[in-house]
Amino acid sequence: MYMHSGDVMVMSGQSRLLYHAVPRIVPAPQGHAPLKMDGCSPALSLQDSTVVEQISEQDWAVCSKYIQSSRVNMTVRQVLGPGQSFPEEPSHHEKTDAGRTVTYHDEPADEESGRMKRTRCDC
Repeated sequence: MYMHSGDVMVMSGQSRLLYHAVPRIVPAPQGHAPLKMDGCSPALSLQDSTVVEQISEQDWAVCSKYIQSSRVNMTVRQVLGPGQSFPEEPSHHEKTDAGRTVTYHDEPADEESGRMKRTRCDC
């Protein structure tokens, strides 16, 4: 079985105690200037908060350098409101005539042969 960066594997039983997914590695954009505060601070919009503190330009420069050169783990979960439900099928997947799911890992079909250039193995 071959998994790509960002793929998720659903496991049950004993295997559930093992590795669950492959992290998506997102490279930092090349050629971008360091992150700048640009006179905007979260503390300005949350003045009533006692948790958020104003930081100095020097501290922000250190944080910005760390963010650009380090791996930052992020967990994203979709939370539904009352009465909402998940869609029947994810919008980024489509079914082929053979019933195989095409994902964003698959390359576009070759126009001459009408076949996928690379297919996923459901072994």
